[in-house]
Amino acid sequence: DPRRFTPARRHLAVKARRSGYAARVDAELVGRAVILLGGGRMRTTDTIDSSSGISDLVKIGDSVSRGQPLAVLHAATDSRLAAAAKMFSGAVTVTRAKARPQPLIMERLVSSG
Repeated sequence: DPRRFTPARRHLAVKARRSGYAARVDAELVGRAVILLGGGRMRTTDTIDSSSGISDLVKIGDSVSRGQPLAVLHAATDSRLAAAAKMFSGAVTVTRAKARPQPLIMERLVSSG
């Protein structure tokens, strides 16, 4: 239940620099941005800020207009937002041609015995 969490103090929409279609989302860059926001750990002693994170992330195949938010970043401080926005800026690739979303299930593994 999202209502149980304290909302982040700061929010930033990362906007598309061009129009087109969301063709790729780099999960590693998204994850690194979440860590910079405070939603993950670099070391086991780091604390996690449950109010931080990323919401409203575009999906592959979505039509995107220049200036449209690709995602919204949430953090406790402006410095965390700035660092995460820099990391996130290359996470979404927007192309002119519409990308086909990859299937959710690539392959089924079954027991041979």
